[in-house]
Amino acid sequence: MAPTLPSPRSEVFKPCVEDKDLAFCLNEGECSIIETVAGVHRHCRCKEGYHGLRCDQFVPKTDAILSDPSTFSFLFFFHPTVLLY
Repeated sequence: MAPTLPSPRSEVFKPCVEDKDLAFCLNEGECSIIETVAGVHRHCRCKEGYHGLRCDQFVPKTDAILSDPSTFSFLFFFHPTVLLY
């Protein structure tokens, strides 16, 4: 059986451990440290409903009927102008 290799993400992204780094991500975002030749950078993995560099931008949920194009034919079929004779 071949040894398991670490994923590329685990080699590049390291979990934040210092308080100042842990506080970088907002709204319960998960902080990771990326070490490059240019320096150390923080990266946030945001919880659902948030995005942005620090998970600071709220993304409101949309109504499933309005966001799902497959429901268009259903809406068109029951549109009042279609039911007129």
